[in-house]
Amino acid sequence: MPPTVQVTTTYPGASARTVVDNVALPIELQVNGVEGMIYMQSTSTDAGTYTLTVTFAIGTDLDFAQVLSRTRSAPRWRSLPASVQAQGVIVEKKSTSILQIISLTSPDGRFDSLYMSNYATINLINELARLPGVGNTQFSASVSIRCASGWIRRSSTRSASRPRR
Repeated sequence: MPPTVQVTTTYPGASARTVVDNVALPIELQVNGVEGMIYMQSTSTDAGTYTLTVTFAIGTDLDFAQVLSRTRSAPRWRSLPASVQAQGVIVEKKSTSILQIISLTSPDGRFDSLYMSNYATINLINELARLPGVGNTQFSASVSIRCASGWIRRSSTRSASRPRR
């Protein structure tokens, strides 16, 4: 899968059209043509959210692509509406493929889903996100964790999955 970088922000109270005119256009004009980019795709919603996904050629260093995307889009941030600037613009590495799904269960039923959810939030999410090759982690209410982006070395996962004493 080609590496991707995602740019997200929110314009509170704005319609999708307003987001396109005042947020999407300035950012996309600046990001368009960033080195190694294949294409970009964006969405704007009536909830005021904006997401731009920039797809890069296979083999592009994702850290480099993230820096390029941030550097290219940053000059336009000052021209964005004040409420968007206050919310912030997030530029992060993303992957369109799921690397791993982890499911937590209590075989004997001793721990309920709330306990398992808290355990995952406190002990696993941040640990997994810090592993080399993991671009992001997502947590769902069904107590499963998705790790996306890059490769994880087995030695890294062993050390992160050991119970704390």
